[in-house]
Amino acid sequence: MPLFNSRIVTALNVFVLATASVVVFGGAQNDVEKTFSDATMDLGIVVSDLDESVRFYTQVVGLEKTGGFAVGQGFCRDAGLTDGYDLDIQVLSPNGDSEGTSVKLMELPGVDSRKGDHRFIHSQLGYSYLTFHVTDIDAASRRMKMAGIKALGNEQIRVPLDTPVPIFLTVIADPDGNLIELVGPKAK
Repeated sequence: MPLFNSRIVTALNVFVLATASVVVFGGAQNDVEKTFSDATMDLGIVVSDLDESVRFYTQVVGLEKTGGFAVGQGFCRDAGLTDGYDLDIQVLSPNGDSEGTSVKLMELPGVDSRKGDHRFIHSQLGYSYLTFHVTDIDAASRRMKMAGIKALGNEQIRVPLDTPVPIFLTVIADPDGNLIELVGPKAK
């Protein structure tokens, strides 16, 4: 007769696996270390004209310039960011929150960078669009019109979600053709 009943062994294995998954995947345990230090993300965008792109993201989208920094060619090469070019990066953030999510714009003069196919979100693999949640879609539309920017489709399409306040979406393109979604309610 075996030392342990097979049902006991199976139950013990299930318990060990369940306990391990709680520890590894952060289930009910509060003392498990988190993977990320905070919930923000930064998005780096290589642009063809830094000044034009800063104007677009501040005047049309509504981000605020919150800083900038330079990264030397040695570091860029060693890190695998570039093949030996310096980076001058301008940082823009929603509501001027330098501790929150940011867009990092950079231009590499003299580098022949290829544009992606941004006709639709499915035109190429990889990152397809950037979504900004705005407090007033009408104000976003006014900023677009003042800058001469037109929606790629119909402007202010109602998002088909059952929400207490209707939400609208407008898709535009930045100066390099990157797709931008502006999503939010109409002001009261």
